[in-house]
Amino acid sequence: SHEIRTPLQGIMGMTSLLVDAEDLSIQEAKECLSVVMVSSRLLLTLINNLLDVRKCDDSLLDGFQLSSVPLAKSLQEATDFCRPIGSITNVDVSSHIDDNCKRVLVKSNPIRFQQVLINLVSNAIKYTKPASTVRICATVMTIQKVSELMNEALECGLPLDRNAAEI
Repeated sequence: SHEIRTPLQGIMGMTSLLVDAEDLSIQEAKECLSVVMVSSRLLLTLINNLLDVRKCDDSLLDGFQLSSVPLAKSLQEATDFCRPIGSITNVDVSSHIDDNCKRVLVKSNPIRFQQVLINLVSNAIKYTKPASTVRICATVMTIQKVSELMNEALECGLPLDRNAAEI
């Protein structure tokens, strides 16, 4: 249900912004309509997948094959998709992708990976105070460095520090 609500909220949020706005520029209106179109496509894909599930039996997993998905592009698209949702609640959404992540590929199902990223960002927006920022960062770290940062955070009982949040 969450996967369906997110694109629907994008459609509703941008549509209400367009309806209520009195002084939107053509460029701003086009950006809103672009989010409506992306949200609509995502919603249609989800609905088609749900309908396909009803038709499938044990061969369901064949329809969700893994492929190489560009991490930087996926993160940017999720951020761009959620930015208007954040603007509704006065939460700034930004991303920073280190140069060493620009060509990183993730082995995943592209649609499911995008859904997970959008869910994470939209939840971050949902649980962030107004006038705050949600920043999505990607950097390459060794497993050892990640483990050290996690252990430090767990030992002191505090959230991960700024560098660790950029995993």
